[in-house]
Amino acid sequence: MVQKEIDYSKLSFNKCFELAHNGSVAAQYALGLKYYHGEGVKYNSKEAFKWIKKATEGGLVEAHYRLGELYERGIGVKRNFSKALKCYKQAASSGYRDAQHYLSACYFRIGEAYRTGNSVLENHEKALNYFKKSAALGNDSAMYEIGCIFYRELNDIDKAFEWFEKAAENHHAWLILGKMYACGEGTEPNIDKASEYFCKHSNLDYSYNFIKAALLKTNAVDERNMWTGYTYFCVGLMYRNGDFVEQSEENAAKWFKKAKDNCYNPSVALATS
Repeated sequence: MVQKEIDYSKLSFNKCFELAHNGSVAAQYALGLKYYHGEGVKYNSKEAFKWIKKATEGGLVEAHYRLGELYERGIGVKRNFSKALKCYKQAASSGYRDAQHYLSACYFRIGEAYRTGNSVLENHEKALNYFKKSAALGNDSAMYEIGCIFYRELNDIDKAFEWFEKAAENHHAWLILGKMYACGEGTEPNIDKASEYFCKHSNLDYSYNFIKAALLKTNAVDERNMWTGYTYFCVGLMYRNGDFVEQSEENAAKWFKKAKDNCYNPSVALATS
C-alpha cells in the first residue's frame, strides 16, 4: 500500500510542533510558516526565522527562498541583502519553480534601496548593477528604473531611451516614451509613436473619432493635425503637472500653444478631461 503524502500545511500547530521537534524537515518548515502567519499560535518572527532556517539546514529547497525573503525584509533577523541573494540563488540552482521570480525581485529591491538610499547609502552605480541583474531575468520594472537613472541622474538620453524601449510593456514607461518620441529625445521625432504611448498612458481608445468627440470639439481638418496637437498637449500637461519632468508653467504654455497651433485647444481639452 502506497503511503499518502502528508500536507504539513494543513496539520495543526501542535502536530507540526511535535513532528518538527522529532526531526521532520517538512514539519520544521511548516512550523516556521505558522509562526510567520500566526496560524494556531501568536505571530513570532524570530521563531519563524529559526524554524525556516532549520528546514534549510535539513535540505528543504522550498525553505531557501522563504529564508531569503526573511533576510531581504529583515523579518526575525537583521536585514541582510547578501544572505538573501545567497538563499534565492540556492533555491534557483535547485530548480525551485518560484526562485527565479524571487531572485529577480530581490535584485530589484536591492537596486531600489541603493537608488533611494533606503537602509543603505545612496549609490547609483550599485543601483544600476542590481537593476541590470533583475532586468536580465526579464523584470521590465527594472528596465524602467534603469532608464530613469540614465535620464534623470546620468543625463544620458540615448541610453535612457534604449532602456525605456526595453520596458515598453511596463505602463510606467509610456508617459516618458511619449515625450521622447514627441521631442526627439534619444530618437527621431515620431508623432505616431508619441501619440500611441500618450493614449496608452491615458487609457484612451486609440481612435481619431473618440479623441475628436470627447476632447477636441474643434474644426481640425485632418487626422495628422489632430494627433500632432494631441501629442503636444500631452507634453504640455507633463510640464504643467511635473510628471517625470521638472514642473514648469513656461514650458507648459509653450507646448499648449503648439497644440493649439495644430488644432488642439488645450482649454477645451482640460475642461472635458
